Amino acid sequence: MIYWLGYAFWKSLSWIFYPLRVKGAENLPSRGVKPRGGHAPLRGGFILASNHQSYLDPMIIGLCFRRQLRYVAKKSLFRNRVFDFFLRGVGAFPIQRDSADTGAIKETLKRLQEGWPVVIFPEGTTIKEQKKVHPGIGLIAAKSGVPVVPVFIRDSDKVLAPYDRFLKRHPVTVIFGRPKTYTKQTPYPDIARQIIEEINSLARIAG
Repeated sequence: MIYWLGYAFWKSLSWIFYPLRVKGAENLPSRGVKPRGGHAPLRGGFILASNHQSYLDPMIIGLCFRRQLRYVAKKSLFRNRVFDFFLRGVGAFPIQRDSADTGAIKETLKRLQEGWPVVIFPEGTTIKEQKKVHPGIGLIAAKSGVPVVPVFIRDSDKVLAPYDRFLKRHPVTVIFGRPKTYTKQTPYPDIARQIIEEINSLARIAG
């Protein structure tokens, strides 16, 4: 219930502030339809690996689906009880950034095994100066064996930049690349770098 209420709220805001243009939807394993009851995943799990420019990015990706997603979010967001309630209500779970959070990795693998699509931001932050490739996504991609769909979001930072408090009106483009699977034989950091390269390659399409 919380998920679809949030969906309706952010969808209404998108009509006003950030009209969406979606490219490459045919590359998705299955966008699915809204399930009755809103609890059961539809079909198999996969990873949505996206660039990260704005706090709006998780919601923007969610608006491209009528299927519930699951989100890996930084642990600090869960410190506030109200935020914790709503984040968990929309299917987010915490990860400790800049550390080997084995619990979060196991939880991600569990959600994928259950059939949920999981949104991961491999660079972990919206702040350009702090961006770096985290090898954890390489481990998750290899161990899960599920398809990884690269996602590139353009101009979400023009609607809400990292340090802004108020929304501005600007169209946003979301591009989904072709899904790719990875094997355990490839080193995890190499997989992570390949995923980042796939994401960045979509920037040309976005333009």
